[in-house]
Amino acid sequence: MSGGSWNYFYRQIEKIAEDLFNSKCPYRSALGVHMQLIAQAMHDIEWVDSSDYLLGNEIEAIKKVLKPEDILEKSINDAKKMVDQLNELIKECKKIKGKK
Repeated sequence: MSGGSWNYFYRQIEKIAEDLFNSKCPYRSALGVHMQLIAQAMHDIEWVDSSDYLLGNEIEAIKKVLKPEDILEKSINDAKKMVDQLNELIKECKKIKGKK
């Protein structure tokens, strides 16, 4: 099976990108260029999720959309949430241990 795991959503993004790209407004046209990159990333994600591409084959397309600091910021925020959850679990375990 080729694609389909995201219901070919990338095709909608491609259409929007094309319409924006062909706009006479330079802001919309520039956004259209960016949307074309997003459409390619979504295509590759869909093909990976549908087992037509190997896991990781979507990364290069995603990198063209995001800045490295976007990825780093998300990773740091995720790590902070995990640390908070771990600290809550430690507190909970200490309370339970203290009751015995």
